[in-house]
Amino acid sequence: MMIAQAQEVEKVRALPIVSRFSLADIQERGPWLLARLTKKWPHLSEATFAGRIRAWIGSNSHYFTKTPHAIALFRVDRTELDPLPIVSEVFVVSDAPRQQNSEAERCAVAIYRDAARWARGLAATRLIITEYSDHGGGRMGNLVRAEEEIERFIKL
Repeated sequence: MMIAQAQEVEKVRALPIVSRFSLADIQERGPWLLARLTKKWPHLSEATFAGRIRAWIGSNSHYFTKTPHAIALFRVDRTELDPLPIVSEVFVVSDAPRQQNSEAERCAVAIYRDAARWARGLAATRLIITEYSDHGGGRMGNLVRAEEEIERFIKL
């Protein structure tokens, strides 16, 4: 029993580190990201996305993050009558879309867990995912929840 628990703890520790996307990342990862975004939203030009990427980097209402194999953008929304914010996924893209048990999927799990942490910090009532994700859907929800359950167990 203890060995199995130790292995589960190791899985949590082995998740990739999530950090904010910065201006320095544009040189290395910008062209790949621009290609992915213009494929999904072809009515917007690369120049438009380049400007938006710079705006997202400095925005307080957006959470623009990266891992070694994925890049994500979340935004804070407010409804007319609800005083608490809602966090929505704009996109989560990876270099290995829809590949289960891949490093890219592990990066997506790390990003969603980090987005949930960020949303809790804002006192958001909901985190809406799978709007445009390479690893969305029920499987990702189960993986993120499973990781959170393991994390709660560790804190006890």
